[in-house]
Amino acid sequence: MAALQSGRKLRTVFVVTRHGQRTPCFVKEFNVLNEALQDDLLTHPCHAIVPIELRSLEGGPAPTSVFDKMHKENGFLYGGTCLSGQLTGKGADAQFRIGKWLRKRYVEDDKLISQEYVEEEIFVRSSNMRRTVLSARSVLAGLYPGHHKQKIPIHVTTFEEEIIQPKTAYSLSFRNQELVESKEAKKLGKEIGEFLQTDTEVDVFCLADNVLSLEELGLKSKVMESPLWNKAYEIAKRFMQSYAVGTNGREREALQSGFGALLDFIVTNIQGVLEEKISHKLFLIGGHDQTVLRTLQSVGLSENDLPPTNSKVIIEVYDKDLETSPTQHVSVKFYRSEENQLPQKEKDFTVEEFIKTVSPYRITLDEYVQRCKRFDRNNQP
Repeated sequence: MAALQSGRKLRTVFVVTRHGQRTPCFVKEFNVLNEALQDDLLTHPCHAIVPIELRSLEGGPAPTSVFDKMHKENGFLYGGTCLSGQLTGKGADAQFRIGKWLRKRYVEDDKLISQEYVEEEIFVRSSNMRRTVLSARSVLAGLYPGHHKQKIPIHVTTFEEEIIQPKTAYSLSFRNQELVESKEAKKLGKEIGEFLQTDTEVDVFCLADNVLSLEELGLKSKVMESPLWNKAYEIAKRFMQSYAVGTNGREREALQSGFGALLDFIVTNIQGVLEEKISHKLFLIGGHDQTVLRTLQSVGLSENDLPPTNSKVIIEVYDKDLETSPTQHVSVKFYRSEENQLPQKEKDFTVEEFIKTVSPYRITLDEYVQRCKRFDRNNQP
């Protein structure tokens, strides 16, 4: 391991994860598949559960989740009582294994954090969505197996200040709408509808997201048997890339809108730890596929494929050592699954290089909120 081999002192770690396997998110596009899910799909294993407490970033009561309200209003998925977009038992178990991986690396090997949970050592932040909150809970269960002494706080924020999964009109404006409304997408949706023998208009992007969710649960949709599937996957991937990191010269602004304030949170805390103003040794950030994509893009590690569930980016911050390393360093590593022992991509920086690399995309939370408000005012009907 880098810290052991080089002799550098590991000061803090940021773990940016994508949640575990979930139920499909889009009810209409799932129901046309006529494929029922088992009702026990959402039962989480006991070993992947620890007591948690949702808090606001200021430490007060957690704000209501707009995302969870939306999933409830969407109703049950076809043929059962599963809500859309929920963490499954398989996903909880996979996130638990991420926690075990973190424990081996940062408790047993590097001894960065204590064997037992210490609130001053770890800060957990999640998008305000049930599947990411429960994914973070499962990671904590693996990191602190058998923990039942106290509730571990997981911090969330309001929809207006959501920077892990921003779904404001401003952030959504970077989606390639021309692709959505293209003849290619419309024609493909019609052909898939005919294959499924449904009169319902099929949204290719929503359908592809649902099918990929099923595949990660080990369930093969009949759509994947069609020669149309590869086309649907490729067009959906292009759409997701445009939303996550921007296209057509808008890449910088897209990363600022979707990730800039979270980058500011990361950089501010790196500086605070190195200046010994902040005591946290591990920051766990529970996010989504876009969160992982944007993290990689911001440091120059572009990823052409969609990050699967349970993928993670590890940002390790090392202090300088007069004998072995005269400068402070940042190491960024990308792991495509909870099982990976070796990173698929990695890049090292001095702290100064890291901050310079991400600075074009970094904006403050206040600036992000103000941009959203300006966009809303300028785009009122």
